Order: sequence, then C-alpha cells, then structure tokens
Amino acid sequence: MNLDRFLPLVFGLHCFAAMGGTADVFRVSQLSSSDLSEPVSVKTLWGEVQRPSLPTHVCTVLPARLTPKHGSIDALDANPQASKPDTKRLQDAIDDCPAGSAVKLVIDSHRKSGFLSGPLHLKSRVTLWIDDGVTLFASRNPKDYDKGNGTCGTATSTHEFSCMP
Repeated sequence: MNLDRFLPLVFGLHCFAAMGGTADVFRVSQLSSSDLSEPVSVKTLWGEVQRPSLPTHVCTVLPARLTPKHGSIDALDANPQASKPDTKRLQDAIDDCPAGSAVKLVIDSHRKSGFLSGPLHLKSRVTLWIDDGVTLFASRNPKDYDKGNGTCGTATSTHEFSCMP
C-alpha cells in the first residue's frame, strides 16, 4: 500500500488536533504500512470518527471519455454549445447503485482520464470513487446548473438563487 496516498488524511488529522480537537497528535514519520491496516479514529465532542474506507462492492465502473491536455479540458469545454458533460451518465449510475456500493470512475483503454459534469446528487451511503489518475471536472456552463428559469449565470433583481449548488 502506498503511504503517500494517506498523507492528506494524516495531515488533516494532525491539523484537527492542532486546532483543539481531542485527537492524539502523531507525526507522518512515525507511521508504517502496518499502521494503515489498523483503523484510525479521532475522538470528538460528538463521538469517535473512523477513517473512511472504500466500499467492497462496486456496482458500476465508468470509463472516462475525455482526454485532458496538460491537466485541463479547456479546449473541450470552451464552447458551451459544443460541451458534452457526463452528468446524466454519472447521475444514472449513482441512482442505480445500491447503498453500501460505489460508482468507480476509471481511465479507459485509450488513456482517456477526464469526466465533465454539472451538479450531481449522491445518494446516502453511495460512494463516487474517482480512481487514481482520473479527474472529474466541473462544467463552466451556467446552463448546466440552472434551476429551470434560465437565469443561472446572470445578474437578477430577485433574492432567489437561480443556480443549483
């Protein structure tokens, strides 16, 4: 198991402890691979929080359809009318996935590694697993976030939000 993949978790726990949490502070240099097999928990005022784990069941594996250039899909998403988000494909997979399972986004056989999406609604206990090397890009097209009144991305005189989060 690659220890580098867990550094953000360790860093986050360390910062939590530094901000006054009740977790024991430990240093990355003190960790070994055997430590990663043991559950890591943080005690809080609300209870004990366990390190998240990936689901053992993957209900759907979705291959990427976009090839980012230099870590970006700007060239593919520059024209909103030509943009082809994966939102429906991703949302359908999430909706069809049972609780306790995951939708896994992977690099396809031609090394395509990008997904483009508008807002997604994750079901309770369904994990969106973005595999190593895959990037989920957010659409820059306001229409992909519009609530139906056609005003997302424009200045309006009302206090109503016209865009989905």
